Amino acid sequence: EVAALLGIPDGVTQVALFPVAHTIGTDFKPAARPPVEGITYWDTWGETR
Repeated sequence: EVAALLGIPDGVTQVALFPVAHTIGTDFKPAARPPVEGITYWDTWGETR
């Protein structure tokens, strides 16, 4: 139902992530990530701002 509502193509697998962490120490650094603009869409598949 969600795929149809958002226009997600049939070949795309939908997932939900629930991050859980156990940390050791306090030496935290930002993770290397691609720009969010390249991996997110708004309201429907393929819609960017």
